[in-house]
Amino acid sequence: MPDNDAAVEESVEATDEVKLSGSGVTPISARVCIQLVAVGESIRESTIILPAGDSVDTYKADVVDIGPHVEYIKVGDLVLLTIGAIVGKAFVHRQEAYAIVDERDVLAVLDR
Repeated sequence: MPDNDAAVEESVEATDEVKLSGSGVTPISARVCIQLVAVGESIRESTIILPAGDSVDTYKADVVDIGPHVEYIKVGDLVLLTIGAIVGKAFVHRQEAYAIVDERDVLAVLDR
């Protein structure tokens, strides 16, 4: 007969690991969950606000989680993206603003 206590303990450990994974958002496939880095007033309370006009073509973002098929980016990286990679992909979860982009839309990983 299987040891039920061991199964419960494993389940609790797995649940604890999930709770510790920052954003609570886990992308699928080769997608990356990001939070834009505030530049002036470009991010405002729980909503991603992009500046009007063509003055900014690229944005910096922190990687908060990655999908299982992401090869070149890791959680905690600072990345560079174009405006086109972000538009229409932003959302709010737990009162925080995020966007999920394809790994191929990330232009570069930046040094901190």
